[in-house]
Amino acid sequence: MDNTRKTIVIPKPLSISSGVLTTTSDGTKVLTFGDISISPMRLILQYPDNRLKQKSNDVQAINMFIKSVIKDMEQYLSIPWHLGISAVQLGVPLRIIGIKRNQQVLFLINPVYTKKSEQTYKRMEGCMSVNEGRIQYRVVRHKLVKVRGTDITGKVVTIKGGSDIFGATIQHEIDHLDGKLVLDYPQ
Repeated sequence: MDNTRKTIVIPKPLSISSGVLTTTSDGTKVLTFGDISISPMRLILQYPDNRLKQKSNDVQAINMFIKSVIKDMEQYLSIPWHLGISAVQLGVPLRIIGIKRNQQVLFLINPVYTKKSEQTYKRMEGCMSVNEGRIQYRVVRHKLVKVRGTDITGKVVTIKGGSDIFGATIQHEIDHLDGKLVLDYPQ
């Protein structure tokens, strides 16, 4: 049996390693990618950092700390090729995900599956925490998922994803909360 991983290298116009981290005179850290500048306080963890393999804890209250984590997540989601992010990718092991849908960002706190179809499909995915998203891995996703969580205002919301990029991104980010990475799927 061949245990070697099959990967496809997808060049990105910019990657985290091509970013330049500077500190302004007021102490703000700014990460610049060409003409895109963001100022997150937390940087995206890279595999093999063990924190990426931990299961995340439930958020107990939406407080200033949680809002600051979400603000940093939002900064990363302003980068055009970032489709989703989880708090654990920023070193915060709490159950928070952010996902883009139609150019809008949705944050879910304590997301849980309420439905997963038995039907699955295979697709190729990259991850900003694994080789900075430059390599894609084969993963298995459910054709339909429903997820319930809380938005940043405390309102309980349910979202549904199919066998499209939104559905795959929901599952990818919840995988992070459970300590699972794209490279953990059999290749």
